[in-house]
Amino acid sequence: MNSNGPAGFDLESALEVTGGDRELMAELAHLFLQDCPIMLADLDSAAARRDAKQIEMAAHKLKGSVTAFGGRAIAAAALQIETLGRQGDVADIDELLAALKNLIAPFLAELRLVR
Repeated sequence: MNSNGPAGFDLESALEVTGGDRELMAELAHLFLQDCPIMLADLDSAAARRDAKQIEMAAHKLKGSVTAFGGRAIAAAALQIETLGRQGDVADIDELLAALKNLIAPFLAELRLVR
């Protein structure tokens, strides 16, 4: 189930985080699938308000969560958003957020297959 692309789920990375425990990894994947829409909604809400501090915090949380599953491109996109939030420069947030969502959709589809 290793992905061909850098945005995809990486079974090896996920198992490394859980010390090789597949059951724990599947449980973490399930929790992430529940939390991800909330994290994205928080990011959307902060972006709509142009609240740089909340954008930074929401992107940081998403970045940390997705990294456990090897989503390197998603983590990089979230880091870019986090950095802009930290700098207070959120002019490009809408297009960066759209790019992040384009990366995360196939990642979530792969993660749903984890058992």
